[in-house]
Amino acid sequence: MAGLPGQQLLAPARLAGRLLSSRPSVADAALVLIAFAVDFISLDYPPALTTGRSVPLYAILLMTLPFFVLLLVRDQWPFGVFILTWLYSVGAGIIIRGYEPFTGLLLCLYRIARRESLSSSLVVLLSAIGPLGLNAYKAGQASHNKALGSMVAALIWAVIVGIVWSAARSGQRADRTAQLRDQARAAEAALAVAEERLRLARELHDIVAHTVTSIVFQAAGARRALGSDSVGVTLGRIEQAGTQALRELRQLLGLLHSAPDAADAIPARLTTLDRVQDLVATTRAAGVEVEFVERGERRRLDPGLDHIAYRAIQELLANAMKHGDSRGRTEVELTWTDASLRIKVSNAVLHTGSHSIITAYSGYGLAGLRDRVASAGGSFEAAQRGAIFEVALELQTR
Repeated sequence: MAGLPGQQLLAPARLAGRLLSSRPSVADAALVLIAFAVDFISLDYPPALTTGRSVPLYAILLMTLPFFVLLLVRDQWPFGVFILTWLYSVGAGIIIRGYEPFTGLLLCLYRIARRESLSSSLVVLLSAIGPLGLNAYKAGQASHNKALGSMVAALIWAVIVGIVWSAARSGQRADRTAQLRDQARAAEAALAVAEERLRLARELHDIVAHTVTSIVFQAAGARRALGSDSVGVTLGRIEQAGTQALRELRQLLGLLHSAPDAADAIPARLTTLDRVQDLVATTRAAGVEVEFVERGERRRLDPGLDHIAYRAIQELLANAMKHGDSRGRTEVELTWTDASLRIKVSNAVLHTGSHSIITAYSGYGLAGLRDRVASAGGSFEAAQRGAIFEVALELQTR
């Protein structure tokens, strides 16, 4: 408590510092200057107190100037400035004859109604009745018919205050609408970025996983066949490098779910059903028996559907290499109808244990494939029936 008196002494200094550090815009300073001039235009000359004693004009200027300077910081202290302006308006209206200050009150009223809550703006609006009612009374006293003059003046003040308050509230609603619109645009942009990240993660999976998986399986098979000679050692290193690449790919895919956006640079000609035989050949070279059957008349697909179909077969063959039973057979069926393309891939699966070679890959493929097919309006089904895992999807081509 010993430091309390010192803190009280420093309070005015802090207030003055904040006033000096507050830098209003040129437009706001010009607005306050205009308000100051308008108030003094309405002053009766020569100025005098209500007691009849004359007062020099500079004395009134010196008395009122600090209150108008306060208006420059009404954004920082809206309610405090309003209270001081209210006291000034009432006090000056009572003391000075023929002086009806109102511009400062209107500026404070507009600021609070524009930025603060409805309840706060209503309290300020009702509080303004006092000084503005005093102005109406003084205007009526200066007219021939005092009662009528006061009523007309009160009506004019009510209209002016109502216009200012309504304009401020409308401005606040417009600000909120613009803010909500900006938030909606930001949310849409964030969603688009998130979707792009997910799409890119799936593309990376589709591009790399199938090829690297094939390399790993071929290297592992060759190493076991050749034993421990130099070629076998080299193939063992290939297998190790490929497995490490798959592990790093998994980490990269996880990173892409939270990383900044990246550009799409995947040539469409590399992801088309025209290259499906290459996928089958690569899978067979990895030691997986693949039976490929195509029924119906193949036709040119929309590039987007062609891309999805290719990626589907690529993903399902990669899964067969990673998780299937190498002693079984993988069947790939493409069935063309007048309005759709049906793709079915089935393979034997291991009943127990995890794969002996690839254990690091978590698998974004099937979930991404399901989303891709759904985005194109197609159907997707994956199920295990006994020792056979089967995935069937259908894309509408017309």
